[in-house]
Amino acid sequence: MKEENIISFLTNNFTPAVKTIADIFKSRWQIELFFKLIKQNLKIKSFPATISNAVLAQIWAAMCYYGLLTYIKYQTEFAHSITELSRTIKEILMEK
Repeated sequence: MKEENIISFLTNNFTPAVKTIADIFKSRWQIELFFKLIKQNLKIKSFPATISNAVLAQIWAAMCYYGLLTYIKYQTEFAHSITELSRTIKEILMEK
């Protein structure tokens, strides 16, 4: 017998179908996971700018940095996490 997971959603919008509401919440959750990734791995703790272009530029710069780290990790077969790789690179760059 297949086990089903039941998830409850709270909404004040009763017009869309149940599946549509679930899809909206699923999309929203993906956005939350994306911002969690940014805050944890890209060291963006807040968005000081309120202008959308400035926020987008900050996100793009962080994503480029994360992409480069991922590429370096893949090419060098670095055995540790992306965070550890970032820490290692910072230490190397800060050496005198």
